[in-house]
Amino acid sequence: NTMSTSTTTTPDEQAAAVAASDPIVSPPVSVRVCKHMNDDHAVSVYGMARDHEGWNNIKISNAKLKSITSTHYTLSYVTCSGDVCTMQGAVSIPFDPPLKDAKEIKSRLIAEHHRVLSPHFKTLITDPVCIVIIGLSVFLGILRSYQYPELNTSVASLFGPITDVVGLPFDLYMRFCWALLVVAHSLEACYAVYLCKKMKLRHRTVASWWIFVVLTGYAHTSRIMELARVDSKEKKKSLNEKKLS
Repeated sequence: NTMSTSTTTTPDEQAAAVAASDPIVSPPVSVRVCKHMNDDHAVSVYGMARDHEGWNNIKISNAKLKSITSTHYTLSYVTCSGDVCTMQGAVSIPFDPPLKDAKEIKSRLIAEHHRVLSPHFKTLITDPVCIVIIGLSVFLGILRSYQYPELNTSVASLFGPITDVVGLPFDLYMRFCWALLVVAHSLEACYAVYLCKKMKLRHRTVASWWIFVVLTGYAHTSRIMELARVDSKEKKKSLNEKKLS
């Protein structure tokens, strides 16, 4: 009789095995780069994980860069939805195109840093919350701009109960709502710029966040706030470690 044994490898072991066989990025280089990114650029690593998962209600924690090869980098992180948490052990993100030389690692990770920490245009047409906010903004802008009495009268009848409560004529009420929306989004955009500056993002990225927040308000303000919280937390952790050492 023969006895067969089977062994299972963990996601970390699988990633390490792939990294060890890479002809361009050696294991020592991969380890050194991953340690640097995890220690000094945690918000970039978090952004990579968030970009892969998408901007949704799923919480992400303990994001780590595990390995780098010429074709991809590997992340691990924990996702939580309500009380259920799952360890994402080996998530591979491809380099497109693959690295030709280990010297490209820095420039490619910098490019990834800017990509994952920037808002993406597709969210304006795919995210339901963004679509609703932009649609509402356009709707209010149209209502406050129209000068056709017949249209104003017919639309005003729909808002009769509201205008009765606030005590304003329909046209003034629409102008007030439009002005409130513009002011709120403008203030949020200024706050987003402040957070971007604290995170030392490049000017083009800062401008992108400003535009997206002006257009969608809290839908994107909440995202830059999430990134800023991670950045602030990691900076405090690093400062405390330096004080103890």
